[in-house]
Amino acid sequence: MKLCQDKSHKNQRIMMPPNNANGSQTMIWILSSLALLSLVAGHEDPSAWVNWTADDHWPEGELNCWHGFRDFDSLTQKRVYHVGVHAPAGIETAWREYNLTFTTYLNEVVGKRFKPNIEFIMEATDDPLRDWLDGDTTDVDFMYSDTGIFSCIATEVGAQPIATTVAKQSARGREYALDQFAGTMLVLASNEEIEDVEDLKGRRIGAQAFSDFAGAQAQFYVMGEEGLDFIVDPKQVVFTGNNDDIVKGVLSGAWDAGF
Repeated sequence: MKLCQDKSHKNQRIMMPPNNANGSQTMIWILSSLALLSLVAGHEDPSAWVNWTADDHWPEGELNCWHGFRDFDSLTQKRVYHVGVHAPAGIETAWREYNLTFTTYLNEVVGKRFKPNIEFIMEATDDPLRDWLDGDTTDVDFMYSDTGIFSCIATEVGAQPIATTVAKQSARGREYALDQFAGTMLVLASNEEIEDVEDLKGRRIGAQAFSDFAGAQAQFYVMGEEGLDFIVDPKQVVFTGNNDDIVKGVLSGAWDAGF
């Protein structure tokens, strides 16, 4: 397959809706716990943790993941927190990739630090704007999505970012931190009729969603820079709501290009 505009869209943000008084104190525990998880998982030398002690890193008396417990306060905290996770590759994929972090891990490391325990439940969706803002589904206390979805939610309801994750990718023996956020245009390597953005005129295009920054909006912007109208010039634009289906559609010939 050929790739155009090949940049990462792996940066993700954890955000909290505005005026979430019941989430601010719990957020401190979440951030410190996820920081520990990231530090251990990303350490280049696992043997460095053999003689590691929590007391070396977290002084007693400070709010951290090791020392002491916190009494549950019904005025400032909730017994159950729902963590919304954007699932552009499908609900099953999101559960496989994130449920251990946002349910199992947070319940063990954060939830059991409160007396009585608090609970975290992951809520995956392939349409966060519908389910988190406009739908009748369970309200979410924290949201994990890509930067494009975050910008929409922040603009509409004033959600605040509390953490950003940056993915890493290995290629040709080197590891790269994916610190750029953009979209990808892909076509079959055997398709000699599409060699540039202008060649998308009159073609069938599969895209993730109209509101998706990396799966539609970034590519529509590039088309506009090249003098194409994403509504008028393509033969058809199909929104699949699933990144995997876009790739499958290009491979099967259902559409000529995928965003």
